[in-house]
Amino acid sequence: MLTEKYIELVLSRMREYQRINNVTRGCVNNSVVLYDLINLAKNNTIKPELCAGVCVYLVGIKLVMNIHCWVRYDGKNLDPSYDVSHASTSDRDYIDNLAEFFSEYGELIEVSDKRKYILKVLYFKKSLKALMSNNEASVKDYKKQMLYVCNTEIKKNIDQNKYYATKLPKHLSKPIYISNISI
Repeated sequence: MLTEKYIELVLSRMREYQRINNVTRGCVNNSVVLYDLINLAKNNTIKPELCAGVCVYLVGIKLVMNIHCWVRYDGKNLDPSYDVSHASTSDRDYIDNLAEFFSEYGELIEVSDKRKYILKVLYFKKSLKALMSNNEASVKDYKKQMLYVCNTEIKKNIDQNKYYATKLPKHLSKPIYISNISI
């Protein structure tokens, strides 16, 4: 299992990159980079899970419900996206199950909007699954963020056998194949 210190270091570097480069609405690429860095780490015995669903949080007095992608690791939801993690100081609720989402927040959504909301969430999940199974995350953004995040401290925690097997050191040509998606 990875230490919290390693995960916080990775998340901090990722969010710093996104802030500096004004990366917004990039939750899929951000989550794929985090997913891959967890998989590449030494002594990692727990498989991360790429999740898609709804992230709910407060901005001032407004309740925000975003269709979003994040990583679940060791029972914890890890959100590598700077724009979401810094949008609010309130706790965030990450829900990847529509029944659970409507049970918790259904009263706050207009009846006429519920069908649209269901369709949007299902479409996002279906699109995300197709995107990941075809390994088509934006390679350009993936490479740039991966190179920035992989500073010396993080590199020494990466399992070199896994790292070289992915051809990431020379080419960073494409994200690692993702098959573990929560739907």
